[in-house]
Amino acid sequence: MGLILLGGGLVIALILALPIFLLMLPLFAAFASDEPTVAAGGLLIAGLCTLAFLPIMLLVNAVLQTFLNGAWTLTYRRLTGKGVGAEAPMTFTIPEPG
Repeated sequence: MGLILLGGGLVIALILALPIFLLMLPLFAAFASDEPTVAAGGLLIAGLCTLAFLPIMLLVNAVLQTFLNGAWTLTYRRLTGKGVGAEAPMTFTIPEPG
């Protein structure tokens, strides 16, 4: 299960990272030129595109992490025999009033 989740998480992480590399192309092109105005323009374009893509990437990453943590939890519960619907033991006590 670990290999499956690690491999799947790695593939999705690479898919998420690919647009960031594409967004950095104007920045790399700007640094390759000798003009300071072109470099500033490339930096501005790369920065704005990255800021626009950041919420989407964070949302997809949050969904991915939720899925992976849920899969690990369900695997642990199945391997230990606790089952999916089993009640968890109460680990806290309610203080008596008064």
